[in-house]
Amino acid sequence: MTTDPHANDLRTDRLVLHPLSVADSERLVAGGPYHRTPDYPREGDISAARRFLRVCAEKGDPSPYANFEIRLRENGLPVGGIGFHDAEDESGAVTVGYGLIPQAWGKGYATEALREVVRFARACGATRVKGDADHANVASQRVMRAAGMLPVGEDAEVRYFEVAWDGAEARGLPVASAPYSRFAAPDGTRLAYRVVGGGTDGPAAPVVCLPGGPLHDSRYLGDLGGLAEASGRRLLFLDFRGSGGSDVPADPGSYRCDRLVEDVEALRVHLGLPALDLLGHSAGANVAVQYAARHPDRLARLVLITPSTRAVGIEVPDAMRRAGADLRQGEDWYPQASAALSAIAAGEATAENFAAVTPFFWGRWDEAARARTAEWQAQNTNPDSGRSFGAQGAFDPEATRTALARLTVPVGLLAGEYDLNSPPGSTEEFAGLFPNADTTCRVQAGGGALPVAGRPEGVHAGRGGPPALKPAAPGAAHRPPRARVPR
Repeated sequence: MTTDPHANDLRTDRLVLHPLSVADSERLVAGGPYHRTPDYPREGDISAARRFLRVCAEKGDPSPYANFEIRLRENGLPVGGIGFHDAEDESGAVTVGYGLIPQAWGKGYATEALREVVRFARACGATRVKGDADHANVASQRVMRAAGMLPVGEDAEVRYFEVAWDGAEARGLPVASAPYSRFAAPDGTRLAYRVVGGGTDGPAAPVVCLPGGPLHDSRYLGDLGGLAEASGRRLLFLDFRGSGGSDVPADPGSYRCDRLVEDVEALRVHLGLPALDLLGHSAGANVAVQYAARHPDRLARLVLITPSTRAVGIEVPDAMRRAGADLRQGEDWYPQASAALSAIAAGEATAENFAAVTPFFWGRWDEAARARTAEWQAQNTNPDSGRSFGAQGAFDPEATRTALARLTVPVGLLAGEYDLNSPPGSTEEFAGLFPNADTTCRVQAGGGALPVAGRPEGVHAGRGGPPALKPAAPGAAHRPPRARVPR
């Protein structure tokens, strides 16, 4: 009876992940006539094979946590390797590594392979998958994020990523979805979301988080500066249609802001929740407040982080932006960015000028901010979504303001001191649109358009948790006219 050598292969849409045996690994290390692809194996593949042989010799076969050769389904040619460093450790964790030959870069193969290996590890009973990448290796960090692995720490050389599941929760470990869960929008478009945090509030519903952009991949939000831990709540990050793990819709017109509201409602129905705790960042706040206006009985709490004000018709004067910009005069990038800001105000809204003002939207414009900016730009390449988001009919400010004035749920707003897109003044004015709600408005000192990035205090702004998710400590609220501190 002949054993099928491909019985244990893992298959994806475009790839076959073939587990390497001891004999395969020995042949790979020896460099014999085993391969038909230029540049394969690379040094990383040979090192992985040596590690596998060493583990087998010292501890025994670590199966099912093997080394896999990544092959193209269309022709069987190897283009790289991916695999586990060892069997599960005492906590149930496994560590992965991967690499591709240069000819295979930029085609999504690494992400496709890693997602399959993460799925496989979970099916085998692992509680956690770990990996790391050099700080400069933004591409590898992007691959791990795409597979649902979240940054959990760093040292002088590398950044560490992990994804964990319910089996880890009993050990007190954070839990994240891997990589996505999916549901159907009203028009049939498949939408994706991911969950971060295990939560300490028992059966409390997750906080549904809507990203900005507009319509950017939600991974740029990270873990919202430790919000899950600070609030004791699970965070559910929705990828709007055409972004992140969600499908591109057949109708580009469905990217329009007001039409996205029903995608959020479909998520609520999918989750089986009577009402949502809803958080919107930047442009995502436009969807959040339109949801609040259209479905007030299905809203439990509302949090708006550096909110865009288009949905409520609040204009941000150029003078307000200039005043915020001038707070940064002591920084070395200021002269060029300031000139570009003036040019935009004068009508020269070119791509070059917008790129030049990017530092203004960060609390700190350093190497980490530059790397994250490049990463986000690589993640968001859909040209239709941003153009359609604010198309004619997307906003009805008068009707939205009227509906918001009737809200009585807790509402929290957070502005960044340095944010030019949604300056503190416009956010304070926004807070005044909720006269009957328990409203809290805070300004994060030194914060930018994404206050959770590069600020040690994160979005939770202290032990009290984020506005509206937990009551603020006495005196902690910055109160705009007509706003009240939550009871």
